[in-house]
Amino acid sequence: MIDEGLVRGLIALISLATFMGICWWAYRPGSRERFERDALLVFEEGELASGSERRPAGPVAGQREERGASA
Repeated sequence: MIDEGLVRGLIALISLATFMGICWWAYRPGSRERFERDALLVFEEGELASGSERRPAGPVAGQREERGASA
């Protein structure tokens, strides 16, 4: 049978390899420019990535929401 310590060791080894792979992917020289460009996407004005503008879900600042007579 397989020893419990062997299974735990394999899980730890796989976890370490996954972590190191993610670190390599994030810190490789080619990633810096892409991540800096992606970080600025939030501040860009204009159309959304899909090409169509979406309306905000709630009322726009300065506008009152119209309600029925009971409001």
